[in-house]
Amino acid sequence: MTYVLQNEWELAHERLRLLAEILDPDTYALLQSVGVQPGWSCLELGAGIGSVTRWLSKRVGSTGRVVALDLDIRWVDCAQFDHVCVVEKDVRELQSLEETFDLVYARNMLVHVPERVAVIQDIADALAPDGWLVVEEPDLATMEVTPTNGEDMQGPCAHVIAAIHHVMEQRGVSLRVSGELRDAMHEAGLHDITAEQRIMHIRGATGKARFFQLTYQQMRDAVLASGAVSEDAYDRFLRCFDDARFVLQAPTITSIRGRRRSSTQTR
Repeated sequence: MTYVLQNEWELAHERLRLLAEILDPDTYALLQSVGVQPGWSCLELGAGIGSVTRWLSKRVGSTGRVVALDLDIRWVDCAQFDHVCVVEKDVRELQSLEETFDLVYARNMLVHVPERVAVIQDIADALAPDGWLVVEEPDLATMEVTPTNGEDMQGPCAHVIAAIHHVMEQRGVSLRVSGELRDAMHEAGLHDITAEQRIMHIRGATGKARFFQLTYQQMRDAVLASGAVSEDAYDRFLRCFDDARFVLQAPTITSIRGRRRSSTQTR
């Protein structure tokens, strides 16, 4: 897996912090609705800066356990919790953990894993009876921009976005991942599967716009190397995010949950 958004980038922490600020409130409400309880054993895949891991650790308390797994753990800040274990590991090596969990949670992570269907099966196998798998992933193909700064930027922006998506697809990213994951959860034998979608409209010159600007800034060299867009066109696209008249329909976020059957249940 060639992950284009490496944590070693000099602005990676700022990008991950902004992502957490945007998504954490909805994530916390989602996990609260699942019913995370004191004493639960939880696994977060793709822990980022550790904000969700910290929230989970407070919910499960000292009688519970939280494992935070990431390909690069340099920004996972959970040292204050004795019942949190931070593991630097590829999600495709999940079987090596050799334990089961009441909750496995992933956000903006499986979309980047080409072997995501096989990983869903591994996650299902790692769930305790009645354990929950909860994922939140973006359907990147749903993103739209509305430049309203007086320039004719609709076409140029669409061209740059198409080039970005092409590079991402070459690296194994799915532009419409929600259907894949929902089907994979069914195939893995999970039940009580439900899905919800949410859409955000983001105006330029805001913290939310800054997250997307940083994301595409980090991808700049890879996209320019593809030869699909010019340096000037790409930089004009990046500058749009600084304009308050610029409106972005962010990729639709789909939250999907499914549960492993208890030992007394059959299909």
